[in-house]
Amino acid sequence: MAITARGLLLMSGAQLDDIYRKSTAGPLPKGDSKGTALIWTATFAARPMAWIVNRLFWQGKIFSRTDDTLVNKLSPIGIHAVKAVVYKGSSWMDGEESINPRLFADLFRCLVRS
Repeated sequence: MAITARGLLLMSGAQLDDIYRKSTAGPLPKGDSKGTALIWTATFAARPMAWIVNRLFWQGKIFSRTDDTLVNKLSPIGIHAVKAVVYKGSSWMDGEESINPRLFADLFRCLVRS
């Protein structure tokens, strides 16, 4: 069964964590990606919140095809901002290999698995 953004919005936090733990890190992504904010998943508010965030604040990421960096697409017009270096390293969640963007000198970390 394919995992979709809409399907993720219907899942509980525990279900999302389970999917993450069962996944492996793939190759570093390349190209434009559409983002979906997973806020208040498994509630009636998840889809409206994802829509609001996507339209007003964050549309996704663009992964460089030439180096290991990404840039976020922010605002209603998709301004390219918040550049990060992308690398494979340990996940803070389970210690397994993960794709990690290094943002703001590691003040915080987002984790991605494909």
